[in-house]
Amino acid sequence: LPPPLPPIHPKFSTPTMKVLIQTACYNCLDGVSETIRKIELHLLLSDPTAEVCVLTTSSGNPSNSSVVLDKIKDEATREDARRRRKVMYVTPLKLPVMDMYDYCLGFRLYPKDREAIRKWNPDVIHTTVPDLLNLDLVNVARRNGTPVVSTFHSNYVKYMDYYEARWIKVVLEHWMRHMFSFIPILFVPTLFYKQLLSSPSYHLDKCVEIKVWSRGVDTEVFKP
Repeated sequence: LPPPLPPIHPKFSTPTMKVLIQTACYNCLDGVSETIRKIELHLLLSDPTAEVCVLTTSSGNPSNSSVVLDKIKDEATREDARRRRKVMYVTPLKLPVMDMYDYCLGFRLYPKDREAIRKWNPDVIHTTVPDLLNLDLVNVARRNGTPVVSTFHSNYVKYMDYYEARWIKVVLEHWMRHMFSFIPILFVPTLFYKQLLSSPSYHLDKCVEIKVWSRGVDTEVFKP
């Protein structure tokens, strides 16, 4: 048997915070990619030394890779942000149903991808899609001693009800439990999802700490 992998632990070896964000379809304009862009924009604008690398597939329109920069009105700030961010493309896994809408999942990291990540040397890895690439990336993070955090955006198990693929739900449930068992913390957008993912159908609370990272209206401030 191979030796056990080292535990995930913070390193923060450089004064510049470098965050690698993994997502499957960054160049598809939808709710998930918009959320990723908001996180990316916050990182770039809140810390003038922060660097962001988005790891994604070739799904969608490549010209959308710079949409986040269009949100910055000041030209000097926009050009500075452009210098501190990059998009890295990896091999996609095309599925029949998803391919109709130009959506793909991440397949794997090849040696050139691993070397590119090693050279960029992220301080934090943020995963957003529990695909095959995600597990590959977590293994790279563990070997490099890079901390990992995940956010939950899409309920792929529930999606199977709408694509007449209920038979695969059990497989996905087991896969998610396996994959998230290597992640120390999973952030979900609402208390509902925390309860759902902790229910007997998922049992994700048995393998990962689930916390709510809410988005949208702050109900403590706005109470109509």
